[in-house]
Amino acid sequence: MKPTLLFLLLFYSTLYSQSEIKTYPSPPLESNTEMHNNDYSVRIRTIGGTWQNLYEYKTYVNSGQSRFAFEESSFVTFDFKGAIQIEVTSNWKTIEKVLIRPQHKNIPYLKHGNKVYFYIDSPGKISFEINDNRYRNLQIFANEIETVPPSNLITKTFYSHIINELPNNEYIAKDNDVIYFEPGAIVKGRIVVSNKKNVKILGRGIIDISHLRKQYSYPENAVEDYEYIHGISIKYSENVSIKGIIINDPQIYAIEVLNSDYLDISNVKIFTRVLWGDGINMVASNNINIDDCFIRTADDCIAIYATRIRDWDYIEGDATNIKVTNSSFYADAAHPIEIGWHGNRKLDSGNIIYNVNFNNIDILEHDEPLYEYQGAISINCSDENRCIDFQFNNIRVEDFKEGRLLNIKVEPAKYGAAITDGDKIRNISFYNLSYKGSGENPSIIKGLNCERHVDGVHFQDLKINNQIIKKLSEYSFETNNYAYNPTLSS
Repeated sequence: MKPTLLFLLLFYSTLYSQSEIKTYPSPPLESNTEMHNNDYSVRIRTIGGTWQNLYEYKTYVNSGQSRFAFEESSFVTFDFKGAIQIEVTSNWKTIEKVLIRPQHKNIPYLKHGNKVYFYIDSPGKISFEINDNRYRNLQIFANEIETVPPSNLITKTFYSHIINELPNNEYIAKDNDVIYFEPGAIVKGRIVVSNKKNVKILGRGIIDISHLRKQYSYPENAVEDYEYIHGISIKYSENVSIKGIIINDPQIYAIEVLNSDYLDISNVKIFTRVLWGDGINMVASNNINIDDCFIRTADDCIAIYATRIRDWDYIEGDATNIKVTNSSFYADAAHPIEIGWHGNRKLDSGNIIYNVNFNNIDILEHDEPLYEYQGAISINCSDENRCIDFQFNNIRVEDFKEGRLLNIKVEPAKYGAAITDGDKIRNISFYNLSYKGSGENPSIIKGLNCERHVDGVHFQDLKINNQIIKKLSEYSFETNNYAYNPTLSS
């Protein structure tokens, strides 16, 4: 046992009387096999208390082999307060090496054969990985004790102990809806909030869309065979909140946000494995707060765009006042953070993406094989967009498979993603950005010309492998003559 574990055991034992655990009902027996993953067995208890078994849910993650390949992964979820002990047993592989992420938490553990023990004393999202395998890992979602809204305020309940199958795979929200997922509830289908106000979606259940066929299964005729089912779709709506639920294996984005204002998304957990499987994709939307989320995707974890022009819709507007805090991003394919590709494409009337703030973020993976698209934090300003006043505070990037740390570019029209050139990028600040890893490609800060430039990228306490970077030449940056005033300080 590590000395720190002994100390923690003595410390946590004093919190025993304050500890509490709430587990959730397992899926009904007829669905137990198809929803269960036996890679790990997980038990939890208060310090010195009785062990309680958790149900190990099956999910799917992109394997990084191709956009059409996936692996089975697993997750557990529960509520607690105080201090608890967690026991994880590997049933699929002898444990030779353990990694508990985010690594900055420095969670000590005891390994005993094929069992691993560790303690937690605050809510959080943990990735438990063995033998350097990040795909067949275990995600642990330890929530605070749920506060249930009064029953007279709830307008729609999804119940535990049954599979809630939605007609036409969707529930259409109404104005002032309070949609409650009981702990352990499984909902087969999406929630649609369209032209509505004052909608709340909350609880401890799961939107599970693993039963529908996926884009990667039919690459030769994907459009014809693909069912475009999001986890939650929010369109032209105002004052919408989503709290506490899990979105498992949607057909496209987990949460779609189109032309909507005043959204709060908190303690949401997301898994996607499909092509275009973004986590939270925001288009022409404003005043959005995202907090305490875990987002694991086969495309961008967070995507922020302005106007979006597609064959089937035209969503027009700026994207402003977006704040993302206290969250973990795990991009098995594409970007953890992607901003700026889409705008209205019209010279002298382009959109603005303004006042975007990320704070206290753990980036656990970035895997993008297309060299021009790479960037754990990627600002690709195109389609006449102006990207102005972004702040990134306390961002911790762990070693990733393939990509680059930063991509800050005014993009030319190319690749089909950018139809016209971007306008400009201005006032981008990074405070306490750290990266621990190796083998990444150079970071990029580039404008297009004198008018379409990058102006004012500032780093304070940029740390690469524990070393403060004091000038651009001390790290691998690619810049050009149209990147004005990049500065570093410590």
